[in-house]
Amino acid sequence: MSWRAGIGRQLREVMVCLAVQGDGASAGVRNWCLRRTAEIKMLNPNFPFFLREGDSIDPFMVVEFDWGKQQVVDLSNLTEKQVDDALKQA
Repeated sequence: MSWRAGIGRQLREVMVCLAVQGDGASAGVRNWCLRRTAEIKMLNPNFPFFLREGDSIDPFMVVEFDWGKQQVVDLSNLTEKQVDDALKQA
């Protein structure tokens, strides 16, 4: 079983923020979102997993744990694999 199936048991919420299309710093994050979001939502149907786009922002991820603590992870210029690893490490 993929570690992605256990996200809902370990975390309360994940929000990924990235720049609108055309920004190079968000390219890996955007590709990761296109390939992995459907799988994460399928494996964790009730888990709040949000994607947000904004103008002129550096990509980042906010992970909220069950006890209310939040962790912000910078995703600037990361590849798809590095984004996957960042979520896995959270």
